[in-house]
Amino acid sequence: MYNLIALNKNHIQLVYFAILLICIYATIYWYYKNHFTNLNTLLDAFYLSSTTFFSVGFGDILPKTNLAKIIIMSNYLFMLLFILKA
Repeated sequence: MYNLIALNKNHIQLVYFAILLICIYATIYWYYKNHFTNLNTLLDAFYLSSTTFFSVGFGDILPKTNLAKIIIMSNYLFMLLFILKA
């Protein structure tokens, strides 16, 4: 019988990879926080990274500079690669 909860090694690796990407981009967003509007705390950086990664993007934190736009676009590309790998 098929167990819906059972995860194989590849699924677990993908979950770890997603968490790692979110943490990396949260760190990048936090480092360049002056390039974004409404990015005031580290939690805001994780929030932006998560909403970008899962392509929700509520629009409450926005890029102010071209550098910030490039960082967000690279986050989209890694998210796309993640989806294609899954």
